Amino acid sequence: MRRPESLARERSRLAAIFAAEPELIQAFIESDARLRTQSALIHQAALESVTANPDSAELCFYAAHAALHHADPSGAEQLLRRALAILPTHRDALILAGRLAIDAGLPERAEWLLQQALAAGGDYPDVHFLLGQSWQKQGQLSRARESYQRALALNEKYDRVRDALQTLTDRGSA
Repeated sequence: MRRPESLARERSRLAAIFAAEPELIQAFIESDARLRTQSALIHQAALESVTANPDSAELCFYAAHAALHHADPSGAEQLLRRALAILPTHRDALILAGRLAIDAGLPERAEWLLQQALAAGGDYPDVHFLLGQSWQKQGQLSRARESYQRALALNEKYDRVRDALQTLTDRGSA
């Protein structure tokens, strides 16, 4: 078993690596099973890195991924708010924040965030799918349908969108 001082040194080294290359946080999360079991270490190192580099929107964004991987959605939300305070047009942070808002049952907030992501160049199938979900939760079914159709136009093989669109169609004919 590692001693606490050894673990602290390891976490600090990892934090320094993350500060230099924020994308590595995501790489560690998605890597082999042994590293995935180290989610607490990755999460702590990501937070330490953000503390040492508080003005990096990119670092906050990737640290939010580490928080989610470590089952800390409220921590992820805080990190995304921080990233967007630093760089309000951070497209990927807007998208992830929109996804979290939908998960939290805040479709109006999700809609706003996702509209901002579109304005920042995020014309992606996932963004339109998430927008469709937010509008559907708000009862705006025609807007949801349009959004789902846009997502399918961008990726005709997007089965989740096809299923969501089918659900809307079934409701309309019921």
